[in-house]
Amino acid sequence: EISACLVGSEMCIRDRINMGKGSKLKDENLRSIYQPVIVGIGSLDHMVSFEESEYASNLMPNSKIINLEGVKHSLEKNDVNDLANFIISN
Repeated sequence: EISACLVGSEMCIRDRINMGKGSKLKDENLRSIYQPVIVGIGSLDHMVSFEESEYASNLMPNSKIINLEGVKHSLEKNDVNDLANFIISN
């Protein structure tokens, strides 16, 4: 199951921790997404490259990619203390 990732949400943080432990989306997961998708990549994102985002976008049948000028990766926007407290409590 692929879930939306809302900045600062507990689900988002849990998903990212799981990805850090090796859990990841596979190409076939992305190919199975048929609803319209917009993949946004921030020009200031230091965590995901444009090429990685473009690759994922190209796998989804009804997807397009947009460059978000002056935007960081959502994880870079999370409060470090909130993230640390969540990790410690789990």
